[in-house]
Amino acid sequence: MDVAKDLLGRSVLDNYGATVGRIVGISTDVRNKVTSVEVELGNGQFLNCPPSQIAVNEKGITLLDEWKLEADSLKTELDLALRRLRALSDLHRQGDIQPEIYEDFRRNHDSNLNELETRRVALTKKLALVSTRLDQQIRELETFLANNKMQLAAGEIDPQAYKIATDSIEKGLSRAFSARRDVDEILQDASALGSRLCDQPRQMPASNMLLQETLSSAGKPFLPKYVGAPNL
Repeated sequence: MDVAKDLLGRSVLDNYGATVGRIVGISTDVRNKVTSVEVELGNGQFLNCPPSQIAVNEKGITLLDEWKLEADSLKTELDLALRRLRALSDLHRQGDIQPEIYEDFRRNHDSNLNELETRRVALTKKLALVSTRLDQQIRELETFLANNKMQLAAGEIDPQAYKIATDSIEKGLSRAFSARRDVDEILQDASALGSRLCDQPRQMPASNMLLQETLSSAGKPFLPKYVGAPNL
C-alpha cells in the first residue's frame, strides 16, 4: 500500500495505449497488502480487479487484459509441470527414486496435467468469444469509416468534423487489429500447449506394468499354476 497509494486518482491505459479510466480505490488486508483495485471506466462504470491486473512502468499505469494474464499463467505453469515431469522420469529411470514414491509423484503430476488441459480448453473458448467480439467491432468501425467518407463526398458533413471522427475511428481500428493479432497468437500458443499435453503419456501402476511385461515376454496368455492341478 505504501507504493500503491500514489496511484490513486491517476489515469489507466489499456494494453494499446488508450485511456480507459482512472484508479479511484485501493483495498488492503490486515497486513497492508493490496487485495483489489477499483477503476472508474470512461463510460461511468466501475471495475474491481486484482492487483496482478495492474501494471506500472515508465509509460504509466496499464490495465492488463484478463485473458492475457490467464494465458501467461497457464504457459508458465505448464512449462514448470513438464520440466518436473521430465526430471521425475529421469530419476526413476536412473533408479534414484523408489518405485512407490515415483508412482505417487507421477499420479499427482498426471492430475495436474489434466487440470491444466481443462484450463486450456476453457481459455480457448474464452479467446474465441473475444475474437468474435473484435471481428464485430472491426466490421462496425470500418462500416462507419466508409459511411463518413460517403457523407463527406456528398457534402453532408463538415470536413473538420470528418477529420475528428476519422482520427478516432482509425485509432480504434488500430487497437482492435492489434488485439486481434494478440488473440490469434495466444490461440496458436494454446493449440501448441494442447499438443504438448497430448504427447505426455499417462503412467500406469507398477503392477500393471509388470503384468504387461510378463505377457509380452511369454508370447502367450499367462495362466497361474495351482498346487495339485493337472498341467494344461
